[in-house]
Amino acid sequence: MYSNPQDTQSTLRLILAGLGTFILYVLSAELGLQLAIVHDNVTAVWPPSGIALAALLIFGIRLWPAIAAGAFAVDLIADLPLAPALGIATGNTLAAVAGALLVQRLVRDEHPLDTLRGVLVLIIGGGLAATMISATVGTTTLLDSGLASRPEFSAIWLTWWLGDTGGVLLFTPLLLAWKQRPQFDWSAQRALEAVFLLLSTLLVTQLVFGRSSPLAVNHYPLAFLPLTTLIWAAVRFGNGQCRDRNGWRQRALRTCGHQ
Repeated sequence: MYSNPQDTQSTLRLILAGLGTFILYVLSAELGLQLAIVHDNVTAVWPPSGIALAALLIFGIRLWPAIAAGAFAVDLIADLPLAPALGIATGNTLAAVAGALLVQRLVRDEHPLDTLRGVLVLIIGGGLAATMISATVGTTTLLDSGLASRPEFSAIWLTWWLGDTGGVLLFTPLLLAWKQRPQFDWSAQRALEAVFLLLSTLLVTQLVFGRSSPLAVNHYPLAFLPLTTLIWAAVRFGNGQCRDRNGWRQRALRTCGHQ
């Protein structure tokens, strides 16, 4: 029997996506472990959780073995015994799969970043709710294996949950937006606006954080000032995808046209 070239290409694409996800998961975990607080393996921000959810939303639930392999490899690199490593990897994988299924079921044919409802589902379902699985399984595994004491349970669980949630909130929208880049209709007016936006962002950032700036000393509330230019960028050059029967496709927002 002859194999279908399209099936072969789809399988190869899935394998390459899984390999890339595995590598990115492990590398980002090395960064996350540098932020460990209450336990050597519990960090305040866990980028792999956001990468795992984004990978499953982009490439499909079938990519879960790459998430499981990445989580298990990270636990072994962190010198965890075999049994706890398997338990924690299982919890991380279940959290990513549960989050992806929740988003897919509730958002349906919409791109998660296209509507307020989709964003809320991504934050609450994929972030706040699903990450409770990994926090509970992981903390219980550490406790049962003797790697953590019972008085530490609540602190470890909370830090674990916040770390996974932070990873989802920071990295999943970023990767979804990057994967579905909008196509802009670049007029001279919009190009000029983009240049002015870039210069404004650099200027405000220098005024707030620059070492030579008189405003940068003991003016901590000014740290939020660069958000104004970022909001400007989001409104004027924001994400503009939609989804049809063939999946997510690119589309510019109305604000991306000539105005």
